[in-house]
Amino acid sequence: TPGGVGGAEAMKLALNDAKIKGLHDSLTLAMVPQGNQRTKTEALLTANANYADAVNSVASTEAAYLSAQESNSKLKNPSELEIQKLQEALKVAEVRLAEYLSSPEQLELDKLNAALDSAKANLDYALARELELTAGPLANEINRKEQDVRIAELNLIDAETNLKNHTLTAPFAGIVGAIDVTLGQRIGSSTAVTTLSDPQSIYIEIPASESDLNQMQVGNLGMAMFEGMPEQFYIVKLKAISAIPTITQGVISYPAEGEILTGQTLIKEANNIASLQGDLLKAVGLDVTAMSGLSGGRPAGGAMSGPPGGEQRGPMSGIASFAGQFMNPKLPLDGMSGTLTLVTNIQQDVLLVPNNAITRVGRDNTVKLKNIDGSIEQIVVQTGNDDGQNTLILDGLKENDTILIEVKKSNSKSGIENSKSATTAGRPSGPFGGGPR
Repeated sequence: TPGGVGGAEAMKLALNDAKIKGLHDSLTLAMVPQGNQRTKTEALLTANANYADAVNSVASTEAAYLSAQESNSKLKNPSELEIQKLQEALKVAEVRLAEYLSSPEQLELDKLNAALDSAKANLDYALARELELTAGPLANEINRKEQDVRIAELNLIDAETNLKNHTLTAPFAGIVGAIDVTLGQRIGSSTAVTTLSDPQSIYIEIPASESDLNQMQVGNLGMAMFEGMPEQFYIVKLKAISAIPTITQGVISYPAEGEILTGQTLIKEANNIASLQGDLLKAVGLDVTAMSGLSGGRPAGGAMSGPPGGEQRGPMSGIASFAGQFMNPKLPLDGMSGTLTLVTNIQQDVLLVPNNAITRVGRDNTVKLKNIDGSIEQIVVQTGNDDGQNTLILDGLKENDTILIEVKKSNSKSGIENSKSATTAGRPSGPFGGGPR
């Protein structure tokens, strides 16, 4: 246009597609402009869009103006051919007018014929449409629609996957112990975002020595106590033992894992715990007969009495009463250290004697046996394991034999040494324990 800028030249002033895409990406990607920069970027994109619309509108208006000028020029200066066509059309119209004036019925007939032709055309269209509908959709159309549905399903799956990938979901209910990232930090797929712990699922890490390893078996039960919670005891079940050693400052140990039994897991082991309760309690220095005053901790008083597996009286005589002391204890915290005693060996129908009844003579273990006639005889016995108070007799004594235990007392006047007798007793049932601490 005179004095202005042409449409093509005006479009050169607008932003190209690459620049527009770059501005859009800057608004949608991670590096989002902040403050005035973002506002200016959005205003620039809006102004550019308005400018492009205005240029297109001017171009359309110019095209319409040129078309109108051309039509006006043709009307003002028609060619001889156009004049001839118009004259011939005028003559045909005059002839038709004369026919209608001489025979009005012809006009009505033409109208009816025109209506009939229109009705036939509508009928043909309806029949063709009916045929198309009754024949069903074309195979290509079905395939196209099925493809559209499949594409829509894939888009939905992609959207759901992207949503899941941008959502952190805890694999279990627990407590967030630490958050290892900050807001706005760029992280990778292997970055640890948070540390989650389950206070109801505490396991004990056990560094077993080489000598302990030979005695330990998965399923062993034991008692644990922790330095930070000295008044609380826990029943533990050995869950796993690794055969791959760990070497720390030249010391070899084998990692093992124990589970603290509480609630339903404790109930499932009720029968095993009942048969071991004497040894489990003695493992941590507790007396079964003193448990009446125990509430998850040490007894208020009372001496150690009776060998494990002996007769038990009082509130701890039942399985439920014993297990109830450990059903819902306050669990230790992550990282606490303590002591674990496992019952690793169970023997039934064994013969026990007090440890102080055994005397070492050379390479032999001996006891003083009181015969029926009252004579005293020192005999050699073959011993087995001991639990700290009693020793297993494998050979040399039989049940109900009477042995002497020397109790040394200092007497300032006579210096007499007294002895007292004890009767060996079989152990009809229950475990004979001990094991790694």
